Amino acid sequence: MPDFSPPPTLTDLLSKMVSFNTVSAPISGNPLAEIHLANYLAKLAQHHNITTQKLPVEDACHNLLLTVPASVTTQNHILFESHMDTVSIDGMTIDPLNTVIKNNLIFGRGTADTKSSGAAMLTALIDYSKQKTQPQHISLLFTINEETGMTGIKNFVKQNLNNLPIKPTAAIVGEPTQLKPVTAHNGVLCLKLQTQGTAAHSADPTKGHSAITDIIKIIQHLEATYIPSLSATSHPLTGKPQCSINTLIAGSQFNIIPDKATATIDRRVLPIESPEKITQQIQEILNSLKKENPNLNPILTPTSTTAPTLSNQNSHILLAQVQTALKQTNLPTTPIGVPYATDAGHLSQANIPAIVLGPGNIAQAHTKDEFLDLDQLNAAHILYFNIMNTLPA
Repeated sequence: MPDFSPPPTLTDLLSKMVSFNTVSAPISGNPLAEIHLANYLAKLAQHHNITTQKLPVEDACHNLLLTVPASVTTQNHILFESHMDTVSIDGMTIDPLNTVIKNNLIFGRGTADTKSSGAAMLTALIDYSKQKTQPQHISLLFTINEETGMTGIKNFVKQNLNNLPIKPTAAIVGEPTQLKPVTAHNGVLCLKLQTQGTAAHSADPTKGHSAITDIIKIIQHLEATYIPSLSATSHPLTGKPQCSINTLIAGSQFNIIPDKATATIDRRVLPIESPEKITQQIQEILNSLKKENPNLNPILTPTSTTAPTLSNQNSHILLAQVQTALKQTNLPTTPIGVPYATDAGHLSQANIPAIVLGPGNIAQAHTKDEFLDLDQLNAAHILYFNIMNTLPA
């Protein structure tokens, strides 16, 4: 690695962060995907006399926690959070790791999702640390592996949150929201559907029972009846629930009747819904199908990729605080909802009011030519700094 030197501008910092290949570990196969970026950010924070703490995550890179304590007596503590990992860089039509600026747009993997929020948060934190007084405690958490399991934030909530000297009273999670405050989002319930058949030589299929045939019957039934029925439910901010069957693994050899087939069901959960009740509803559908066809033997199990919803029920005080800062930055203040999940769901589940707020448009995230409007980046820096200095009413 080259000698450390802090970048002179916010845009330079974003470019530097993009230059680190941090494709999420399950995609890249590198369990330490974010290590070099995490180490760089730690050195940058230390260069500005900001307290740094590496938070280990088992069999993976560590999270990074940066802290600027209040200079006055207070229990107010805002946690800013941004993930360091990205989706794959394969097949991109631009250089994914070397940014290019054209027409005030900066191109590169992570420019929108979501190294821009991390760069703006860190620059704001540095500015906050250098002002004469710090009215509240501010922390910045850089997490790992958000894109493929959210293990970074899960580990922080489970292992580190309750050990902090002062528990956060609010959280701002960086994701591309066009700097609009997101107070509610849907969650993810990932279910594994498995069917069991009987293997046999394909020369005489009658001696076996195809697990593929069974699982296709179930998928067709879910797509014909269950999924269309979801349109009857809606949330005022996040819309309607969604469901799709997105993977199917079956068979071992072309001449063997398959004895096992596995599909994954992706069910997007509204803040007003219960994952347990959804699982029960789908299980009841499977039970009904089994009664009609006794040879059917489906097994339904949740997976570890489930992400909780973000509800707007506990964020009223934080929203007012954020709206004050949005007004100061001449940005829209109306709260919105989004259909995707973020790390904010895990913080909210831990009773920390959370709002998702960051530069960029989700439409550019994960694309082959990912980019960010630099006006959004600069506004995010000012906005985050204003939030750091805005006390709850």
